[in-house]
Amino acid sequence: MLRAGRSDIVLSPMPRLPLSPARTSYLEILDRELTARGLTLLIHGDREASGVSGARRWAEHRPAAVLVAADRCPEEAVELLRKAGVDHVLLEARRPVPYAPTVLVDSVSVAELATRYLLDRGHRRLA
Repeated sequence: MLRAGRSDIVLSPMPRLPLSPARTSYLEILDRELTARGLTLLIHGDREASGVSGARRWAEHRPAAVLVAADRCPEEAVELLRKAGVDHVLLEARRPVPYAPTVLVDSVSVAELATRYLLDRGHRRLA
């Protein structure tokens, strides 16, 4: 790790909102898949870290990759991570982001699917 200047870590900041069962499941699957590829998922515990200051904190861990919500990682932060030697910066967003590869997260479609599932099973009062 010292010689390479980075680790096998894929860093993902803790989401700002409390973890839902779906998000917990997503992180468990992500961890399992990364482990199978010789990588380690590190959840960075600071829910408020973002922007250039957040990128500096994330870069301190010398991760191979950072997976973060696009609203927490503007273009300047992505540039800082790349200059710090992070090989891959992936952003989670509803639409593609022009300055970094984007993992598309469509929560509206997920909600529609869940609603349809419950309605098809006779539920009529949804919150």
